[in-house]
Amino acid sequence: MNEVPITEALAGRPTRPPDFEAEAHVLSELALELTVSPGSILQRLVDLIVERGIAGSAGISILRSHNGVSAFRWDAVAGLWAARLGGIMPYEANPCGIVVTRNTPLLFSRPHTHVPAAAAEPFIHEVLLIPFPARDEPVGTLWVSAHDGERAFDGEDLRLLTRLTRFASAAYVMTGALDEAQAAREDLERRVTDRTKALRESEEHHAFLLRLSDILRPLKAPAEIAEAAARQLGDHLNISRACYGEISEGRLTIQREHGRGVSSIVGEYSLDAFDPEFLAAYRVGEVVAVCDVETDARLGAAAKAELQSRGIASFADVVLLGDGQRTSILCAQHAIPRSWTEAERFLIRSVGERMRSAIERARAEVALQESEERFRAFVTASSDVIYRMSPDWSEMRRLDGPGFLADEGSLGQGWVNGTILPEDRPTIDAAIDGAIRGKQVFELEHRVRRTDGSVGWTHSRAVPILAGNGEIVEWFGAASDVTARKTAEAALRESEERYLGLYNALDQGFCTIRVAFDGEGNPADYRFEEVSPAFEAQTGIRDAAGRWMRDITPGLDQFWIDAYGRVALTGVPARFEAGSEQLDRWWSVYAYRIGDPNARTVALLFSDITERKRTEAALRESEARLSQFGEASSDVLWMRDAATFQWMYLTPAFETIYGLDRTAALFGDNMVGWADLIVPEDRERAVANLQRVTMGERVSFEYRIRRPTNDEIRWLRDTAFPMRDASGTVRWIGGVGRDITEEKERAEHMCVLVAELQHRTRNLMSIVRATAEKTLRNSADLADFKARYIVRLAALSRVQGLLSRLAEGARITFDELIRSEVAAIDGEGARIVLQGPSGVALRSSTLQTFALAVHELATNAVKYGALAQPQARLEINWHLEHAEPEQRPWLHVDWRERGVVVPMQTGSQRNGAGRELIERALPYQLGARTTYVMESDGVHCTIALPVSGRMMSGKMADA
Repeated sequence: MNEVPITEALAGRPTRPPDFEAEAHVLSELALELTVSPGSILQRLVDLIVERGIAGSAGISILRSHNGVSAFRWDAVAGLWAARLGGIMPYEANPCGIVVTRNTPLLFSRPHTHVPAAAAEPFIHEVLLIPFPARDEPVGTLWVSAHDGERAFDGEDLRLLTRLTRFASAAYVMTGALDEAQAAREDLERRVTDRTKALRESEEHHAFLLRLSDILRPLKAPAEIAEAAARQLGDHLNISRACYGEISEGRLTIQREHGRGVSSIVGEYSLDAFDPEFLAAYRVGEVVAVCDVETDARLGAAAKAELQSRGIASFADVVLLGDGQRTSILCAQHAIPRSWTEAERFLIRSVGERMRSAIERARAEVALQESEERFRAFVTASSDVIYRMSPDWSEMRRLDGPGFLADEGSLGQGWVNGTILPEDRPTIDAAIDGAIRGKQVFELEHRVRRTDGSVGWTHSRAVPILAGNGEIVEWFGAASDVTARKTAEAALRESEERYLGLYNALDQGFCTIRVAFDGEGNPADYRFEEVSPAFEAQTGIRDAAGRWMRDITPGLDQFWIDAYGRVALTGVPARFEAGSEQLDRWWSVYAYRIGDPNARTVALLFSDITERKRTEAALRESEARLSQFGEASSDVLWMRDAATFQWMYLTPAFETIYGLDRTAALFGDNMVGWADLIVPEDRERAVANLQRVTMGERVSFEYRIRRPTNDEIRWLRDTAFPMRDASGTVRWIGGVGRDITEEKERAEHMCVLVAELQHRTRNLMSIVRATAEKTLRNSADLADFKARYIVRLAALSRVQGLLSRLAEGARITFDELIRSEVAAIDGEGARIVLQGPSGVALRSSTLQTFALAVHELATNAVKYGALAQPQARLEINWHLEHAEPEQRPWLHVDWRERGVVVPMQTGSQRNGAGRELIERALPYQLGARTTYVMESDGVHCTIALPVSGRMMSGKMADA
């Protein structure tokens, strides 16, 4: 690869002064983008680089793992390579990989000649890459490409792009950190809530099971145990019915029930309506749950009808006992559909196990009452596994039970090695020795080896059977499998330790408060019971534990006390955001009641969101300013959906420009309505430009519309640009529309004026040249030429003065021309008679030549004729002749001098340039008809020429 180290390549190129204005502009645009759409900051940067003309294409490539391989993804691309947005390039043989590896800017020339991945048109002539860091480590590159040989990057490009990369990198890291923090906070809240709920449910279920065990323990009859267990289960779960029954020979017999608001179902029922596969799921210890009888696919139509007839919409059954012929079952039923949670299913199973244990115990106790003394001792022990021991515990004589102890079938002296763990022997032996010496009950919880080889826990209790002489003859005992309880206790301790660790590590604030109420039952204050380590940082309150809030902040808003009081009274959790003027902070708070409802204790989990609230306020203010700008702008600001082109937003200027109400414009398929306003010749091009914007381009285009109110055609110029979502997809199109009708009309008028000016200038120059040549031919010397030529230029100047004062479309009239010439004759106006209509418009193309002819007549009159002799006078008469309707009218001018004494030699003097102009130039250039006669009392000249077909005034009048 033709690799050029950046320091060597840029050092030899001409330097430019730093373009701080460009840098400030780009940074301000990036800062605005950061407040509006932080996720598109990278794309906005490369768009600005291309818009500023720094490069033909630009992009940001971020290093990611793609299918297990490191590769660069083009997260932002603009310019000629914009179509490669989102593309993937391998790390190896890639300029980006070299820059990231070296962590330094590099310049490459024609990289496509060595890197196949870069061989895309238009080819890159030169590419400059700058490392894109995140937390001081390069994670990608910002690259800019020149696609022709005329563009070469220099040191100023490196400085500017390095500065912009640092800003974009900081924004990239910040937005990523904010997203991670938000996700972590939400996950933490969820886990704390779930864990708190689970702990609370576990505690409630555990307390319920303990209470149930206490209730069942003194009961002797299985029927009483079943009824009591059903009553406790129904009340605890708040269900419609809990019942106990037995299944035998395809029939269910409900023996005991506890119902609330439903009819009794005690009796015998056939199970023929139930599918055998469904009934096969009823196994000992398993919970069979149906959340909605109506929708459960495991139930046939007959089974659903039978259940619904008994008022059962959902149920959860657990099999207690089964001997192949008769199966005992505990049923939890509800009159409406119910989702049985895992915790509820575990509780039902646990109640069933205790109920089974209690029934077994009751039956065993009944049997023991009919047996000998050792069975009465067994009643005292009341355990799951029954054993008999020799007086010194060296030999196990009998072992009966559900089978959770290892080697329980091998009696004798080997029971210790098969059941007890070696490391627990000293503790167990000490407890046995103590019981033997004191001839008292042995009771101990210890570890044992279970039948599956795992280690479990048992609660062992044995009583000594004494002979008549008081000596121990044997021990009767019972051992309960308490592995589940021990496991739960260990899990609880571990959970509490994790909770404590989490509690201490929380960045959020946490505390518990006790709400105090006044004599009328209204919340009056609250005291901090417990605060977390982060409490002070989140609230600014020090040493809060044990103190009342009114003492800490006497002026605290009553809102806080009322909010916590409602949670304490109702038990309904509350999540809200609120601020305190006294503490000058805002918080996001989650409050929930804990412990005994009568204790009025509330737990608070909260975060200081003051900075976020200030940012939101600043953002709202910015949006308000933007809205005010849109409302005040004479240009229409608009926004469309990029997929449908439907208008989503229009500013008031729309109604002025389009002549259409905004509400009507936004109604229905407004894209079609907008297209219908555009004149057919411009419609396809306007829609095509919108489609270009959806591809990421920024376009400006002009088109014409026909206003629906008055059919007026207006020219509009729209500037449209893409608006992207956080993923970089163009979701909206924004634009600014301006009415440029007057601008178009001024441009057209200017073209006409320029053409007219060019025409008049060419004519004037021709006249000036011809006048100069003729004057020069008839002049005796330069002084004579000067005198003659100055007055003729003055005549042309007067004509140009008249032309310059004309409004658009106006013409100079003959009476204005003749008055201008007469006014130039100093002091002779009294001897001049003007007679003719006013407002006869002269053609612009004839004006200058015709004016020179009039000027020559006036000059000769001043020098030699009527205005040179006091007794003479000058008469100028004119009239308009209309020959035919389709042809231009003719102006007839009669110039007559009277009372002039004509010397004999005057004739040769009056035959100069003026007469030549009248007799030759006017007929040739203007198509005029002329006569020029030297009569006995002065010159008599007539001129007839075509003029404009309109009058410049509304009436004919004498001049």
